Amino acid sequence: MSARLLTLVLAFLIGVSATILLIVLGSVGVTGSIFIGLLITVVLGAFLNWALFHPLPPIENGRLLAD
Repeated sequence: MSARLLTLVLAFLIGVSATILLIVLGSVGVTGSIFIGLLITVVLGAFLNWALFHPLPPIENGRLLAD
């Protein structure tokens, strides 16, 4: 499997678990829990893709090199 696909699956699983926990333990309704779970999934998926697969800038001796 692709690493990008695995990060999206991880974000989906975290969103689903957050939804279930909000329904069971939280005082949020079902529709609110689903909305927050979808929001967590989208934001976390976008952040993980950016943080893990965005190319790093060229650095030499602790300084950014000019392009």
